[in-house]
Amino acid sequence: MRATRLLLIAAVLLVACAGGAQRVDGVVVAVDGDLTEVRAFEIVATDGRRLLFRVGAELESFTGGVPLSHLFEHLGDGFPVRVTYREEGGVLVAVALTDATTG
Repeated sequence: MRATRLLLIAAVLLVACAGGAQRVDGVVVAVDGDLTEVRAFEIVATDGRRLLFRVGAELESFTGGVPLSHLFEHLGDGFPVRVTYREEGGVLVAVALTDATTG
């Protein structure tokens, strides 16, 4: 499990360094999913844009192993998240996720 997590982090870093990934901070305003599966979420970025993200296949948890259902806490408390994402055919795909205040 630990080796898989390290490989996942390395893959995300490779994507980010390849120039295709972008990063944005914002407040979660909607989550499509439940406590067992999150399919998409929406944030209001610090610059006021509303951005809808589909959860990429490689995104299984927040950085550090916190479950994606942690987004529901952010939805309730208003603390910002930091999303690393890429654009695929006009769709924003989240590839890494962390609490903005810690990452």
